[in-house]
Amino acid sequence: MSSPLDVKDTAKTLLDVNERIVDGIRSYATADRGRWCLSTQDTVQCGVCLFSGVEQDYLEVPSMAFEQMVYREDVLQRLSSHFETQKPLDAATIARVARAKGHLSALRYRRFLAQAMFDMFIHGGNAPYTFRGQTGLDMQSLWTTLHADVAGYSPQPGTFFPSGWYHMVIGYDAGYWGYLWSEVWAYDALQKFDGLTLRSTDTAATSDGASTLQAVGVQYRKCLLEPGASVSATDMLVNFLGRPPSMDAFFREVMPPESK
Repeated sequence: MSSPLDVKDTAKTLLDVNERIVDGIRSYATADRGRWCLSTQDTVQCGVCLFSGVEQDYLEVPSMAFEQMVYREDVLQRLSSHFETQKPLDAATIARVARAKGHLSALRYRRFLAQAMFDMFIHGGNAPYTFRGQTGLDMQSLWTTLHADVAGYSPQPGTFFPSGWYHMVIGYDAGYWGYLWSEVWAYDALQKFDGLTLRSTDTAATSDGASTLQAVGVQYRKCLLEPGASVSATDMLVNFLGRPPSMDAFFREVMPPESK
């Protein structure tokens, strides 16, 4: 067995490696036989960030934030391009895309909560399980019963979604709920970018001292990405926001005034 590295040497090695990590990797299909390969909205709605050791309810904050970025008008104008005319999406289409983000969102959140509850059940004890007064449930009957109750509809008969649910074996076991909390904190963090666009000046601040896109972006990187597990999630958010984190932005997003 080789001798353990000195702690300082190990830290330096990790830093050297981290400097070479790409913050986002995406595999796109390529054009074939002269045919165009066109990207859809869900193709570009992707953010990949690597964290290690941070709290489970903060782990996905950067990726959740990047996913929401692609619904902003200035971002879509920059990213979109017609394959023949190279013109970006027009404002009316972008507005429709943004509105479509909420399509079936209530159903999506209910299904997520069903998955998170199932995750906690199976990692909190062994079968047989009890749910809503029903006893003697094995893993498959627990999923069917819980999903129908929480998600609001029954799974397809003869199927068992958790059998291919890879999150349960890659470190999210008993922690799938963290995705939703990460989304909550991501919406809160994105408020700092409100009113700033890709057309904003690139100087650190305007003449009246207001923050610009570049300044907020640098602050985002330094406060939310760079610390990693060296700072608690709450402290990272407080340092970036200048206040305690809040769920208000999330609720405004999922329950806009017109839906009430």
